[in-house]
Amino acid sequence: MAHRLLALTALIASASCTATYDPDQYEGGIDGYWQSVGTLICNAQEPCCGTGAGLPTDICIAAFDVAFREPIEFSKDDRLGFDPELAARNLDQIDALTAVCSPNVYNAVVGEGLLAILAGTKTEGEDCTPMDNTDLAAYQQCLDGLSCQGNAAEGFRCSATPLPPVGEPCATYQCEPGAYCGLLAGAGDTCLDKLADRESCWVAEQCRSGLCVGANTMSMPPVQGRCDTPSRDDVYCIDAP
Repeated sequence: MAHRLLALTALIASASCTATYDPDQYEGGIDGYWQSVGTLICNAQEPCCGTGAGLPTDICIAAFDVAFREPIEFSKDDRLGFDPELAARNLDQIDALTAVCSPNVYNAVVGEGLLAILAGTKTEGEDCTPMDNTDLAAYQQCLDGLSCQGNAAEGFRCSATPLPPVGEPCATYQCEPGAYCGLLAGAGDTCLDKLADRESCWVAEQCRSGLCVGANTMSMPPVQGRCDTPSRDDVYCIDAP
């Protein structure tokens, strides 16, 4: 079954319980973390997708690396830090979710669970200017309590100023949690409530679920999709690469 990627902005709270995974195992960096995530997902293939549905482990791990290429590459950006202790706690949560074949594991893998382990490294006032409009890692460079704000003309810096709420302009294309920056007729770029399932969307960042199915902004003409909640198949039933 086709595997669909969730965008990096899907939301989940990171695990707060004591981790059973050993943080020392991940002191060497994030590669070991992703290997553990892939192993957990692949070990859950047969129980979650049905007898005979699972790929051989080595093929499944390769397929996982392909299917999750975008968040894996994002997490390895050298401007971002990595917290082994929080990584171990997130793995503990992923382990618990895969044990019951929960689709919510998708959010733990690519949503706030992932963002929580990628510690910011820059203090208030330091430059965090993105290289282009697709440079999502730039907005994660700041330490907790700060966000990367600014504009193309003056550059971006880590700031303690709260992000704008729903209804307010979003000059830096960022909004408070639960909102996204969209174009509002007569008002320009404005923070809007994220969209519910079955509402029309262009990108996953617009959706509460973090999944926009069927959208294609590169086609001519562009095709709108719809917000949807990931299913068990989306998470565990990975095609061979």
